[in-house]
Amino acid sequence: MSFALGIDVGGTKVLGGVIDDHGSIVKTARRDTPREGGIALTQTIADVALDLMQEFEVDAVGVSAAGFISSDRKTMLATPNIAGWNGVRLTDQLEELISRKVVLENDANSAAWGEKKFGAGKDYKTVIMLTVGTGLGGGLIA
Repeated sequence: MSFALGIDVGGTKVLGGVIDDHGSIVKTARRDTPREGGIALTQTIADVALDLMQEFEVDAVGVSAAGFISSDRKTMLATPNIAGWNGVRLTDQLEELISRKVVLENDANSAAWGEKKFGAGKDYKTVIMLTVGTGLGGGLIA
């Protein structure tokens, strides 16, 4: 069985989950988001990943975070609720820390895709997801 690791970065918490082939969450880990953001937050994400990877052989790692992400899905261009992350090439930093390829996506887009693939939207052609957390966001699948 192969496993994937998803990590959601929010204004108050970093939450990671190991997911099996069927989309079921088999284990989670959580840390508080460091207020100073920047490299401290990047290290916290790596710590969550490494904690979960001790028990599971992870084939894929995805990170979702609020903000504007580069079209190549590697750089946090602007983050409204996280300090010290504007212009950070996050995938490069995380790949060095956890020795796995990392894919980066906006958190609302990730939530929309998750609902389309596994949740309330799986039987629909078009899905709109609105997120309410530390900030507001949205994703659309058409």
